[in-house]
Amino acid sequence: MLFEEALTERLEGDSGVHELVAQRIHWGIRPADGELPCIVVTILADMRDQHLDGFNSLWETRVQTDCYAASRLQAAQLREAVIGAVVPAVEMSGHRFDRAHINLIADRGDDGTGKYTHRQLIDLNFWHGTTE
Repeated sequence: MLFEEALTERLEGDSGVHELVAQRIHWGIRPADGELPCIVVTILADMRDQHLDGFNSLWETRVQTDCYAASRLQAAQLREAVIGAVVPAVEMSGHRFDRAHINLIADRGDDGTGKYTHRQLIDLNFWHGTTE
């Protein structure tokens, strides 16, 4: 299973996240006509360390998760739900996640659509790999 699939499954499978966004989890870009609240996930860096016999079994991926909502309060609630869903260590669907490290949380906004949208940015590092 790809990292993107496993992380999406973690987010969709969490009751707190699902209650707020259902399956409105997007990779890379927020749809212009997308319903709020929603999550946009972007891989910032994917380090694949190697040794003499090939790749390490675990590697580090830096991810930016943007939590968009119509109100600041709802964006903050979504931010906390996402943190609760993805920070703990877990093995699932053939993928191992060590405990994630939060690099940055920032309160941002976006008015590119003509209507201000609140955004909570979470910058995370994941150590992960496949278990199969």
